[in-house]
This record gives sequence, structure tokens and C-alpha cells, in this order.
Amino acid sequence: MKARHDFEAILHRRVAEVIGTDDIITRLKSGKQLRIKYGIDPTSTSFHLGHTIPLRKLREFQDMGHIGVFIIGDFTAQIGDPTGKSDTRNMLTLQQTQENAKKYVEFASKIIDMEKTEIHFQSEWYDKMSLEQTIRLMATVTKEQLMRHETFRIRDRENKPLGFHEMFYTLLMAFDSVKVKSDIELGGPDQKFNFLITRQVMERFGLMAEDVILMKFLSGTDGAEKMSKSGDNFIGIDENPKMQFEKIMKIPDGRIIEFFDLATSLSIKEINDIILSLTSNKLHPIAAKRMLALSIVSDCHGKIRAQSEDDDFFKAHPQLRKLL
Repeated sequence: MKARHDFEAILHRRVAEVIGTDDIITRLKSGKQLRIKYGIDPTSTSFHLGHTIPLRKLREFQDMGHIGVFIIGDFTAQIGDPTGKSDTRNMLTLQQTQENAKKYVEFASKIIDMEKTEIHFQSEWYDKMSLEQTIRLMATVTKEQLMRHETFRIRDRENKPLGFHEMFYTLLMAFDSVKVKSDIELGGPDQKFNFLITRQVMERFGLMAEDVILMKFLSGTDGAEKMSKSGDNFIGIDENPKMQFEKIMKIPDGRIIEFFDLATSLSIKEINDIILSLTSNKLHPIAAKRMLALSIVSDCHGKIRAQSEDDDFFKAHPQLRKLL
């Protein structure tokens, strides 16, 4: 009965959409140790709470005994994901992406179990890839299929430049899954097109197509748009803990439960208890945000530092302490 509960939780909490629900359940029931892939492009050294959502899902799988496969996109980062971009990005160097990657691994280790994680740089296989292998990869899809990408269609319709290297981004992502033989991949809803292509490419290489779990986006501190550095509504993982605490205390009341659900490791029961306390007015939103801030800052900087920031915050805002 407990296993069934685990299956349900892992396919619903923080999840926007699942591609291959029945297949995932079959894989989980098989008792096989699954390979759960999550890839990031180290285009910068910034890493915010929104990035931790798939990492938390990865940790859930690890706690069930499965292997995390963490892909550092040191090649795809040079191109940059074209999704939602109206213009071609400036390309980074391989050295830049690999330097940025060091920070990403450090940040990820705050959430996932590194002893149950394989870390792979794309350069492991792309440094050795021959022209013949590249052509074989290109032959797994057609131009028409790639042009179904919404971003590409918009650029084409508006006569804006579209580099072939941008179209190749999707294939590079897909080949990662071929190389690591992933069973399940995690990512955001904006990656759905890439994942659908990945499933096709894996089958063309004679592998079983991976299943996909698309994670929800976390709202920014403004409560309006999704969290992003460009939107200046983010909470950085390596940000000063005092700044983290203050930002969390300022999030809109209507976003409190979303932050508990997506950005903490609290159990569903614990979150439901908080919801009940809030709706029955037994818990003031300020008290709930305090709990949230303590949880998140503890994850990022440790419990001692979180408690210190809590003390400092309420010393500076004594009028709020009355609401706890």
C-alpha cells in the first residue's frame, strides 16, 4: 500500500504533466533501479529556487532507490536553449560553460544525494563524436518536425534569423538521453517539444523511449510571473541568507502554499496541516512565511544560519512578532 502511495505522490506533487504515466508506473513496479535524468545548461552562475523543483523530484526518486543522472550541458549551453527567444543568442565558449558548471554542481548537492548521482558533462561524448555519428543523429528527425517548434515557427513567420545550430540544440539534448540510457527525464513545461523529439531519437537508436515528468514553474517573489533572474523576482540559492529571508517574508500571501509545495521538502501531510491552519485563521500568514523562510534558508545555508536570520529579522520588525 505504501508503494502505491509513493507512486501517486511522485507523479503528482510539483508535476505539471506526465508523458508516459502507465509506463512509469510499470517501470516503478518492476523493481528495476531506474535512471532518472535531469540536465541543466550552465549559461551563468545564477541558480534560483525555481531550479530546485526538478532536483527535489530527482531526490524523491533517489529516496526510492533509483539513480540520478545529472547532465551538465557544457555543449548545449554554448548555443543556449532557443525556446521562447525571438533572437539568436551570443554563443558561450566551452571554457565558460565548464566554469559555470562548477557552481551548478555545488548548488545541486544541497538538494540531491550525490552518492546516488552520476554527473556527466556532454563533452564526455561530444568531444569524441565523429562526423559520421553527427550525420546519423541528424537523420533521426526531419526539418518539418523541428519546424513544429513554436519558437522556430514564429521566427520563420517574422523573417527573423534562425541558425541551424539552434535547431540542432534539440538533437544534442536528445543524444544525451541516448548516451546515458535514461528511463525518465525531468524538466519544465517549456521543454516538452525537446522531450518529445528525444523519445523519437532514442527509439531510432534502438532504445526504449524515456518517459517524461514536466515540473511546475515557481512563481516569482512578485507573485505574478514565473521566477527568473531576468524578471528580477528570484531568490538565489547562493544569495545572502539575510536577503533570502527578507524576500520570502515579502512574498504575496496567496503564494505561500505554492512555495511550501514546490520549494521545500515538507511532506504533503505537513503542508495540508499548514493549509488547514491558515484557512481556519489559527496560523497568521506572517507565521507561515516565517516557517517557509526557516525551511528554505536552512536548505541553502544550514539551520543555525537560518535561525540567526530569523532572530535578526524579528528584532528589526518587532511589530510582526506579535502576529506569530
